[in-house]
Amino acid sequence: MALVEWVSVSSADAKAADPRTDETPVRYRPGMDERSTKVAEFLATPMLVAAALVLPSVALSESHTGGALQTIAAALNWITWTAFLIELVVMLAVVPERWTWLKHNPLDLILVVLTPPVLPAGLQSLRALRLLRLLRLGRVLCNRSLRQPALLF
Repeated sequence: MALVEWVSVSSADAKAADPRTDETPVRYRPGMDERSTKVAEFLATPMLVAAALVLPSVALSESHTGGALQTIAAALNWITWTAFLIELVVMLAVVPERWTWLKHNPLDLILVVLTPPVLPAGLQSLRALRLLRLLRLGRVLCNRSLRQPALLF
């Protein structure tokens, strides 16, 4: 009669025993983990579109054309600000370290607090701050496209 002994092996033990494993530890941005990084990457493209919508919004509202174009400008302003608000709320919900994330991403909070569409006309020029997101989001998309060249098309 053969005796069989069951031994529990964790995945860490299995990786340590496998000499072919050359994995380097994954490093995440401050305050983030794997889940929040995936969410941030998922939101990058929609937020790039929202940031780009600031250009026609500001151009239309500053041209003082009135009528339907002014209504479109106001709608674009609300849409872009709402997109930034949703992104902030979602990221604060998924990051494991909220204060660390906010400390390293102050622009997200600044855009929501300083650029709401209900500001007086004199402060509406602060909406141009939303364009700063194009720089950061462009960098994120560029980094992602370097890992996955198919995203360039």
